[in-house]
Amino acid sequence: MSLSGMISCGSCGARTQMNQMRYNLTGSRLICPGCVEKERSAIKPGTTHSISPRTGTFTHERSQTSAAPGQAENEEMTGYYCRSCRFKFSRKKGFDATSCPYCGRQTVSEAYKGNAQDLIEDSARSEDDF
Repeated sequence: MSLSGMISCGSCGARTQMNQMRYNLTGSRLICPGCVEKERSAIKPGTTHSISPRTGTFTHERSQTSAAPGQAENEEMTGYYCRSCRFKFSRKKGFDATSCPYCGRQTVSEAYKGNAQDLIEDSARSEDDF
């Protein structure tokens, strides 16, 4: 393995191939896959993470809703996926996701909410055919 493409993890200091590094939750430093998994496993369901666009500060808040997981809370969420790394994630409705929280690229699309048959029928009805 060549050392030319290796950099140190911003969290644990381990030398890792550059193409395997990902940004941490705050987007402030590159970390190795092991540290990414540690960060993700430390996230508790019902918590909200956000970065202030002005100051760049990271906030971690516990949701105040009393809804059971998977119920009314999901009605306010919009699903997204990254076309580059295929990472799937969701954000509150009204929050436009412009970049992938996993790879950082700006290749994010809103996830289709219907089933495959609905998508086929919708594309057959499309008036925007070429």
